[in-house]
Amino acid sequence: MGGADNEFGFKLPTLDDWLQPDAAWNVFVEPGSSCDTEPLAHVSGESWVSDVRKAELSNKVPAEIRKLFEVAKSAIIYGYLCYPLMTLGAEQLHRISERAAKVRARELGWQPKGRPKFADAVKFLVQKGAIPTTEIVRWKATVGLRNEGSHPAMQSIFLPSQVLDMLYITAESIDALFLWSDGKLPVG
Repeated sequence: MGGADNEFGFKLPTLDDWLQPDAAWNVFVEPGSSCDTEPLAHVSGESWVSDVRKAELSNKVPAEIRKLFEVAKSAIIYGYLCYPLMTLGAEQLHRISERAAKVRARELGWQPKGRPKFADAVKFLVQKGAIPTTEIVRWKATVGLRNEGSHPAMQSIFLPSQVLDMLYITAESIDALFLWSDGKLPVG
């Protein structure tokens, strides 16, 4: 079997086990599961897929960004079979946020000089009111996470709960960029 019995410490799928859940999932339990009342319920593939699929982008978000988002969600889902894929999908979320910010900034008149930078797009969106001041810290953190994931010094591994949080927060942040018009939330 291709478990974590190797120098890397994670499952290297083989023909014998590529459709089997990664053993790393054996330590994770369903939220609310308690050993006080019953045996712990481990996260099932069905619940993982369901939790990931709940994250959606609005149809107001351009199709190219929604497509990228669905690819990241697919990698996150397949992390159930090969745990490192979950982290790759999560890191992709930050790159998708970058793309969304640049697309939205251009829609609002951003004309960057030279090579467009994520941080500059965020700054422009803040100035235009498309990113409210209450969200500046979140977007600046996303810029940092994008840079860290794209230029790693070492392999990152995230917990499933962290990845779900990143997924839902990313969907919320990207939706907000495209649902706001000239810095104002839509009425109704």
